[in-house]
Amino acid sequence: MGRSGRSGGSSRSSGGGFSGGGRSSGGFSGSRRIGGGFSNSRSSRSRSSSYNSRSGTSYRHYGYSGGYHGRGCGPVFVGSGGLTIFIVLVFVVTMFSVLRGNISVTRSTVERKKLPASLSHETSYYTDEVGWFTNIGALESGLKSFYKETGVQPHVYVTDGRYGTSIDELTTLAETTYDKLCSDEAHFVLVFYDDGYGSYRCGYTVGSQAKTIVDSEALSILRDYLDRYYSSDVSDEELFSKAFKETGHRIMTITKSPFVVVGTTVAIMGGVVAVTIIGFKWWKKAKAAKLKEAELTAEILNTPLEKMGDEKLEDLEEKYSNQ
Repeated sequence: MGRSGRSGGSSRSSGGGFSGGGRSSGGFSGSRRIGGGFSNSRSSRSRSSSYNSRSGTSYRHYGYSGGYHGRGCGPVFVGSGGLTIFIVLVFVVTMFSVLRGNISVTRSTVERKKLPASLSHETSYYTDEVGWFTNIGALESGLKSFYKETGVQPHVYVTDGRYGTSIDELTTLAETTYDKLCSDEAHFVLVFYDDGYGSYRCGYTVGSQAKTIVDSEALSILRDYLDRYYSSDVSDEELFSKAFKETGHRIMTITKSPFVVVGTTVAIMGGVVAVTIIGFKWWKKAKAAKLKEAELTAEILNTPLEKMGDEKLEDLEEKYSNQ
């Protein structure tokens, strides 16, 4: 079973908030971006379905489980100019990817301190009412990474909608699950519902001690990563594994401004270009010297000994005749 495959416009809403003295609960929703999702032209890993128990309708989707040379041995990019153009092109493509990844996810602006291990008692990492998960190792690797980074243990609850599908009902389910599952205040329970039409809704509950880590900004970051991978062709396990792993890493560091990243990368690439050009010129000069030496050696080897002797005698005669 798996996520729905229809494309839809991007829309999200969130609810709930944070207040001191107790747990925090709320919810948000998301949808598959236009152009995202699964492609039937790609090789599929398996067909899967998502079942809505209220309507009894089964929605199906398709998931997805040296360079050229011319004559001789001369490279395509002849000269330092061609090499520079190649490096610049690589740089532009790399920077586009970096900026795209950074700008599409909420920045982390708060310095967060990992919770002590003594505050949490490890429990199960997921509840699957729909039958999405088969590769449990892949799923739990990302959830455990989040736990290791933050000290907050996550629990992902994928529901088929039997307890309700609105954000308020999913939030209530998250609160009930927290009470049943957790004996501490260092957990984060996320209830996830796929409506079968390319959209999802979530409810969540954050323990009172976990709120110092999973605050409103951290939830926005998680939501952005869920949107990213919900719109991609990753497996159902990877959807949550990647979203939680990358969220854990991002929220525990302060995100640098894209302009700082660009500036640093430009400086590094400028150094690389300079070193490459200098190295290329040195190699070209050394190659020319070696070629000249080879030509001189060939000339000497091809000169008859008799002629070499005559030339020496002529030089001596000329020298002494001028005295």
